[in-house]
Amino acid sequence: MKYKSCLVIAAAIAAAQCAQGAVSERKLFASPNGSVAANVGPDATGALSWRVTLDGKSMMEESRLGINVDGIELGGNVRIGKAKSRRIREKYEFNGNHRTAVNNCIEYTVPVISRTDGAEQMKLAVRVFDDGAAVRYILPGAGARRIDSEATEWTAPKGSKVWYQPNTYCYEDEFDSKAADNLDTGRVVALPITVKIPGVGYALYTEANLVNYTDLAVKCGSDGKFRAAFASNEDKNGFEQSGDCVTPWRVVIAARDLNAFFNSDVVKNLCPPAPREAEGIAKPGRAVWHWLPDGSPKFAEQRTWIDRTSALGYEYYLVDDGWSGWNEGGRSALDCLREVVGYAKSKGVSIFVWKHSAEIFDRGRRREFFALMKSLGVVGVKPDFPSDTGIKWVNWYEDTLRDAAEFGLMVNFHGAIKPTGRERTWPNEIAREAIRGHEWHITRYNRVLPACHDCILPFNRLIQGHADYTPIVLNERELVGYTRVHELAQGVVFSAPFFCTGDYPQNYLDSPAVDFIKALPAVYDETRVLEPTEIGEVVAIAKRAGDLWFIGAENGEKERAFDLKLDFLGNGGWKVISYSDSEKGPTEMTRDERTVTSADVLRVKCAARGGFAAMVLPED
Repeated sequence: MKYKSCLVIAAAIAAAQCAQGAVSERKLFASPNGSVAANVGPDATGALSWRVTLDGKSMMEESRLGINVDGIELGGNVRIGKAKSRRIREKYEFNGNHRTAVNNCIEYTVPVISRTDGAEQMKLAVRVFDDGAAVRYILPGAGARRIDSEATEWTAPKGSKVWYQPNTYCYEDEFDSKAADNLDTGRVVALPITVKIPGVGYALYTEANLVNYTDLAVKCGSDGKFRAAFASNEDKNGFEQSGDCVTPWRVVIAARDLNAFFNSDVVKNLCPPAPREAEGIAKPGRAVWHWLPDGSPKFAEQRTWIDRTSALGYEYYLVDDGWSGWNEGGRSALDCLREVVGYAKSKGVSIFVWKHSAEIFDRGRRREFFALMKSLGVVGVKPDFPSDTGIKWVNWYEDTLRDAAEFGLMVNFHGAIKPTGRERTWPNEIAREAIRGHEWHITRYNRVLPACHDCILPFNRLIQGHADYTPIVLNERELVGYTRVHELAQGVVFSAPFFCTGDYPQNYLDSPAVDFIKALPAVYDETRVLEPTEIGEVVAIAKRAGDLWFIGAENGEKERAFDLKLDFLGNGGWKVISYSDSEKGPTEMTRDERTVTSADVLRVKCAARGGFAAMVLPED
């Protein structure tokens, strides 16, 4: 008994010494200005892990890293070798909430070495930005292999509050709001995860640069843990892959305030720039769309829709599902579509066309369809209803964008998985759904969005990438709780390079806010998140396009009043044309004009589910 006890004690001492050695081997990888750091290396058990800090404070607690390939765990009992580093500094133009994206980071490439046999298992790439950090696995070898699972985790600091939605198929669901230590253990939810860390800032846990890999979800665990999960029906137990394996980036965005959080470029910075064949195709613009107010397109009404699109000065009209059934005068659907496209061109309007993804999954059929659309004069396509989120469909997105670029077509994916920054690589992807947008606030399906929904999306889904929300529905029947001013504010908050509005265009032309609606741009040069923004409660955002500013404030479930500082304005006088909620009810709005300077504030009063909208012009 004494002999066995000595063995146990000796083993415990050896294990403790090994664990202490593992911990001492950790490396701190810092961002260019040193504010963000990724602490990477073996944890107390010898398993690879990471931790991310901002100003020395935790944005993500120590969390496991690792990947299981062909039944072998990589990262389970390891040490790390000497890192190689390189500096990345670039700026590039981008269609979104600000014109110029800044990519400023340091990349570290770290060998991950087995403690068992001393062999290098893989390399871990680490990029650290001044507003975040990311890692990815680089696996040696070629040929076929099976990716079984990942051990990758994100762990929210204690005391944090998190927001996420559970739809891992098309990302169209309501959000859950949870304390980090009270997660639904075992539940699989979608990335991104938004984290508010009291006294520290805001974090986003997500992935970037999804290529040749299955779309990633996470499983909720105890103590604020989110562990990587393959949610695809086809890939949930793993998937086959050939050739080099470089995984998508596993990302932590870290920001002190909501303005920096909303304006982060990290997700798209982790993607490569566009190839030459994809440049110059994207033409951002505003669109009218018949499906939300009117269902399938009626051929006899298309000229009216196009006339009113032209009257608004909008660039695009989207012909959605149902056009393939046109047979006006016994003509084919294509002949009818050709007439619509031609008439639109005569009115200065360009056409996007809907197509079911199953009909263009096959490359030959897809290219045939794209060639046909190009010959008709169509400028963009809207593929809808991809049937899975696995590697086969992930590669379909990539192949579709490549083929569309070859034919000079823009793309707006619907029923889709989340964007992961690849719109930088393929800028002809001009919008993507993957959001519970306005079609979930509609009477014909008895759908009503919760009051908090619009105040969460900007700090979750919109940080992930562009989103086709289809905002601004002024039809009284469709307000279902919102005010018309709330709807106007959506036009600022939910802008997109393909800015597709959701109501009859005549409702816009008849609105007292018609000048505001006509002036709304699709992309902006600058964006500011304003006080009193609070996730889930109220959002107030100002965006600049040229010398015009647009302000949109959306309120949640409680009536509130607040001041909006105008210190983002330049020198001199400015004219503010504003729209406020009216005490007469949700269909009414109060229009006001005043002259201000950057030293002034706007006193705003919002109804429950109300809003505020304004256009700010420099005085002549």
